Amino acid sequence: MYRLLLADDDLNIREGLAAFIAADFPDIEVVAMAKDGREALELAEKIRPEIIITDINMPKLSGLDLISQLLDAMPESRFIIISGYDDFQYAHRALKLGVDSYLLKPLDTDELKREIDRTCLLIRQDLERNAGLDRDHEIHQFIDSAIMGEKRNLKLLSKSQQERVQEIRYYCCVLSQRDRKSTRLN
Repeated sequence: MYRLLLADDDLNIREGLAAFIAADFPDIEVVAMAKDGREALELAEKIRPEIIITDINMPKLSGLDLISQLLDAMPESRFIIISGYDDFQYAHRALKLGVDSYLLKPLDTDELKREIDRTCLLIRQDLERNAGLDRDHEIHQFIDSAIMGEKRNLKLLSKSQQERVQEIRYYCCVLSQRDRKSTRLN
């Protein structure tokens, strides 16, 4: 389940978006709603939602400034901006910040649904990529310990990880034999 934070100074928009998301996205939970950018910042830092939908023009802190402040602390979060402003400067800054979507009010629910679906897909891809990096890191640790002479049980790794370790061992042997042959020739 993905956690979502809604930030908009218009109560009707917050409540309407929350109802729309609850009805159309069973894998998303609206965990917080904020009436201004400062409140959204505090809630986001506390809750760390995967998705943040924010208005661009809010009291105390704009949606763009909110995103700018959250990017370093929460690089895994995805951002969707909703705006009543069809202004190139806003859209340009949003693109530079890496915002996933920039939607204009009044919102087209079909477009909003597509963009939320796309954002969820991006999150899943990020998670899969990170899981692959974690698996690779485990294999590297296993091989490093084997090189250092430590004994580890190969059975602790998954079958695919065991296969990758065996491939790496094979290539290490091939490289080692090649190095020995080239040393003898010199």
